[in-house]
Amino acid sequence: MPSGALNHGQSPLAPCPNYSACGHGDKPLSPLLRRVNQLPYHWRDGGGVDFRPFEEFVRPAETKAWIQNWAGTSALTGEQLLFFGRDSAGDYSGDWKAIAGADVLDQPIIFLGSDGDAAVIAKNFSDYLCLLASGHTGC
Repeated sequence: MPSGALNHGQSPLAPCPNYSACGHGDKPLSPLLRRVNQLPYHWRDGGGVDFRPFEEFVRPAETKAWIQNWAGTSALTGEQLLFFGRDSAGDYSGDWKAIAGADVLDQPIIFLGSDGDAAVIAKNFSDYLCLLASGHTGC
């Protein structure tokens, strides 16, 4: 676990109510991501999907504070991260703006665990949909 990793009991990041006002430009969640985040996710006593989607991306200031705490360094800005959901343990999923100039739907989807785990879970939004449709077994 990174020295600054969040513990299970720490408060989650709050979603941003207005994409533009939160410093993400003038573009809200893509219509496709918004629709996917509106789907019902059921935990079913551990047999389902523990995912709590947000209606908007997390505010940049809160993303910055979270990533700095998670990594244990103030060198990170979080500007390249757009979190769109979390689970009950405080793990976050979101877009990683890793490809300069690419549309948000073409960016990798990442998972950052509250205990320090990190992974690219899908190379883009299409692969993310495939991952969800397959029950997290992949395509």
